Amino acid sequence: MQKKIAILAKEKHNEAFRIAAGLTILDDTIDIFVLGNELEYNEQMQNSLKLAAAMDLKIYTNNPANKQMTYIPTDELAIKLLEYDLVDPC
Repeated sequence: MQKKIAILAKEKHNEAFRIAAGLTILDDTIDIFVLGNELEYNEQMQNSLKLAAAMDLKIYTNNPANKQMTYIPTDELAIKLLEYDLVDPC
């Protein structure tokens, strides 16, 4: 049975993207939630974003400054997380 998994990334953004990429081998639905701070768009993060796009991972954020992601206000994000079978804080 396919599960919905949310990866929450507050500080260790690159690690969250790595975990999400690794979980895709399970054929589950994996979404990444970048919380709080604006990302530092360095080379490593750009590569992580490209990998996520190639793997069709959805990326959400509660910070409108993170332009390459779908913005969701914090209150709506909290409600959206209720849709997931597993929420993994990274």
